[in-house]
Amino acid sequence: MYSIEVSIVNSDSTSSGAFESAATSFVEELGSVPDLQVTTQTKRVEGTRGVITLLTGIIVVGIKIGAFSAIYALAKDLYARYVNAEVQLKFKDGSVLTLKNLTQKEAEEKIANHLKKLEAGD
Repeated sequence: MYSIEVSIVNSDSTSSGAFESAATSFVEELGSVPDLQVTTQTKRVEGTRGVITLLTGIIVVGIKIGAFSAIYALAKDLYARYVNAEVQLKFKDGSVLTLKNLTQKEAEEKIANHLKKLEAGD
């Protein structure tokens, strides 16, 4: 099993409804990828009965490295919806990979190499 922690960051540093909407869609679409198990954290909203899904600390687990390529495809859609969004992947060794400004091939290679390196115990 492979595991990556995903965070969605607004590089604009301002709160934006458009960002929240785009990021929420990303998380929902990520949860529908068949070969990935996605676990999100929620936070209770004070003064209401509602909860919100946190956009950090999203744990994605998969059996096959290839399944993680879906993260890049979804990130590309997120960037099209909200240009200042960034998707960051944090690996078990603490290293972080930001998918922005990478081609699909570069992203897939970096993710695969990192997961293989962690599997080998390097």
